[in-house]
Amino acid sequence: MRREVSILVLALTVLACAGGETGVDLGKAQGAAAGYDVLLVTLDTTRADRIGCYGYAAATTPSIDRLAEHGVRVADAVTVAPVTLPAHASILTGRYPPEHGVRDNGEFVLGPDSVTLAETLQASGYATGAFVSAFVLDGRYGLAQGFDRYDDAVVSAARAGALEDHVDERSAAQTTDAALAWLEGLDASKPAFTWVHYFDPHAPYAPPVEPLVGGDRYDAEIAFVDRELGRLLARLDELGRGARTLTVVVADHGEGLGDHDEETHTLLIYGATMRVPLILHAPGALAAGQVFDGSVASVVDIVPTVLELLGVDDAGVVDGISLAAQPPDPDRLAYMESMVPWLDHGWAPLHGLRRHRDKLILAPAPEYFDLIADRTESSNLWATASGGSAARRDRLDEELAALLAGWPDAAAVAEGVRTLDPEERARLEALGYVGGSEGRGDGAAHDPKTMMPAIRKIDRAKALAATGRFDEALAEIDSISESVGDSRSLLGQLARIYVRVGRDEDAAAVLERYVEIRPSSQALVLLAQVRLTQGRPSEATARLDQAEELDPGYGAIHITRGDLAAASGDLDGARRHYLTAGEVDPYRATPAMRDRLTRLRSGRSR
Repeated sequence: MRREVSILVLALTVLACAGGETGVDLGKAQGAAAGYDVLLVTLDTTRADRIGCYGYAAATTPSIDRLAEHGVRVADAVTVAPVTLPAHASILTGRYPPEHGVRDNGEFVLGPDSVTLAETLQASGYATGAFVSAFVLDGRYGLAQGFDRYDDAVVSAARAGALEDHVDERSAAQTTDAALAWLEGLDASKPAFTWVHYFDPHAPYAPPVEPLVGGDRYDAEIAFVDRELGRLLARLDELGRGARTLTVVVADHGEGLGDHDEETHTLLIYGATMRVPLILHAPGALAAGQVFDGSVASVVDIVPTVLELLGVDDAGVVDGISLAAQPPDPDRLAYMESMVPWLDHGWAPLHGLRRHRDKLILAPAPEYFDLIADRTESSNLWATASGGSAARRDRLDEELAALLAGWPDAAAVAEGVRTLDPEERARLEALGYVGGSEGRGDGAAHDPKTMMPAIRKIDRAKALAATGRFDEALAEIDSISESVGDSRSLLGQLARIYVRVGRDEDAAAVLERYVEIRPSSQALVLLAQVRLTQGRPSEATARLDQAEELDPGYGAIHITRGDLAAASGDLDGARRHYLTAGEVDPYRATPAMRDRLTRLRSGRSR
């Protein structure tokens, strides 16, 4: 690397995460961990303030805490986006989303012109293996570049009779098993770069019962991941690799948990979803028990920091900086964004800049926060800042404007999305993601933070309906059915809840509104199913014809045509339609096809 460094300054501030030491190693920055293995562990959806060494007293995270105790904890680290694929693209390339081009899940792919950490280390003689835990990081999205082994074999299953009910993730235990099987088969003389991704803390929270005791379900998910991380680290020690492994543990983003009225993530860029844990550990190369503080760090810093410590030359341009190459800078800027409000709902995108002490969010109602006095970002000083505070706000505003002027605007980003095939959309929706820019309407003036009450009510209604509490679900959504604007994503969710609780006429009205904004095959098929239930087959057929013009490969169209035929007594026609569904859309339609054929054989039409 083109740097001259005499002192390792990764850890300047002593803070007792777990009994920290006071010294720093001299002369061990560039190349301090030369020849070490590299283990990158990404924790999906994990807030920094839910980890023990970040001050959470109720945490059960001994493995992570032990790494911090004997390594370096970055006190103020942020992600680039509260979205899994863009954040991981930045972790692996050291570039901000507008530079690597991945702005949301599913519809964007990391291009071959991007240089990943795996590619750089592979070129330096490393064996490279990746083990991801959810379809959202499937190799088709470009992150497999540079990996000898990219294990994305997550579970893929669907319940019989369901058209869009799939599970596309695997547990931390399964992912750890896969990573260890690969590591155990490696040539011990060759260094290895291993990336392990744990998805478990992502909603819905369903932690294993054992060995966890106490804590809420989100905490229990994190504790389970910590246990599996401990198992992975222990086995590395047994293999003789642990003593010469540079380990980096980082989250891709956090989780709202109700802060700023956001339960999960993707839409807002407050600290709950943007502040992440970041820990580095390298026995003999990094002084133990230190804390990097006084400056904001970003996930784009991981690539240059790792390469600095390994003494490996940069292979490409990065936006991050090596934390090992310079002391903390309180004026260092970190960019962040969420394009999801625009791409999924037609609301305004969010862009932000962070310094250690303050933060700006560009939105229809812009926000400026003093993070020293207001860590929870609850007091917006945009209109009231004065003196030095106003000058700091204005500098952030000018810097952000300059950055955005050099990047594609929201309309250009939307034009660059790729079309999801039916399988992709189903698998992303199964993980809780909307599944792409189907939601864009004409309402870009909507400020995402003002839409959180509607989002929360819909989420609550979905949960209530899933447990059969239909009256309570209806009470939640009846009050917001007119306030969701042109967000087809929310209109679609409203319609599904109305269908589930038997309010077919309300479901039809919402779906008619949806397709008037812009038709989609999914909405048209659901509308056809509602019309069939209402005994209006000609309207159902007309909607299916529209859907087939848009997406002839969508199996649900043929399933519903089969249902129409069966309802009219044409069982042979129904059978032909069901078989066609399985032929054109085997991933999604096969379970429903089999279910329908079984019903026909048993004498039931639907």
